[in-house]
Amino acid sequence: MAAEFLKQTNSAVSFYVGADAKLWSGRSLLKSATASPSEAAATVKLLPWGLSAHHFPWLRLRRAGLLVLAGAVSVAVVISASPGFSSGGGAAQERLIYTKILKGSNPAYEKIAVSSSGTGAYDGRALTDSPNPQSFKLNPLITQKLFALAARLHDFQGLSLESRKRVADLGQKTFEYQNGSQVYRVEFNYSLNRTAQALTDLFESIGTVERHILALDYAMRYDRLGLPRQLDLIQDDLNDHALADPQLMVAALQQIINDPRYLHLAQVRAENILRQIELKN
Repeated sequence: MAAEFLKQTNSAVSFYVGADAKLWSGRSLLKSATASPSEAAATVKLLPWGLSAHHFPWLRLRRAGLLVLAGAVSVAVVISASPGFSSGGGAAQERLIYTKILKGSNPAYEKIAVSSSGTGAYDGRALTDSPNPQSFKLNPLITQKLFALAARLHDFQGLSLESRKRVADLGQKTFEYQNGSQVYRVEFNYSLNRTAQALTDLFESIGTVERHILALDYAMRYDRLGLPRQLDLIQDDLNDHALADPQLMVAALQQIINDPRYLHLAQVRAENILRQIELKN
């Protein structure tokens, strides 16, 4: 019963067990969030071992889509949908996925997935860490630009982008297009194709925004004295037009502005950034 219960979804699941809220973290397949106590207990037992919590486990709760308490066994099941990283369920949507692996960088692995509706997910981590995608909703204009650039590259069908020039390792990159059963992908380190360069830059600037959001979240919780510095970095990237959709940061900025626990200097900088974002919109 429990094995069948595990087979059928694509959700990222964290389990908080008992009064001490110990975290069991992993990629699991759930059929329903309304399990009986016995099914919930069996689900915990059947989780694959060797999976570790993300560096910021509280992010799972912050971005969780649903919280269900499973009765007598005191199991809290947090289901965080990963719209950009799953391919099942519902009508087929076009989907673009960008991955980059660059050993020695931080993060060494990045993956950005965006559907034609603008829903997406970002995963930036060390190669040895477990996946922990964070969901987002892109501005429609950015979404349209992504898919327009991909269309100019024929959705990567039969495409070769590698320049074959002797250049440094800039990261092994992959573009992937999905639409139902159609899947096309191309890999490259460096390309002279200007459309491919533009698409890479756009994905990278989305990743920059998501990295800033993660850094803000961490500083807000654990390093309030370092918050002004993080905001300075955001201001620099905003001035350099390096952020594809800075509107994604608005919620975090508003929280800083409205919470008296944060330094006044951080609040002033957050307010300036927010004003600049609003003026651009």
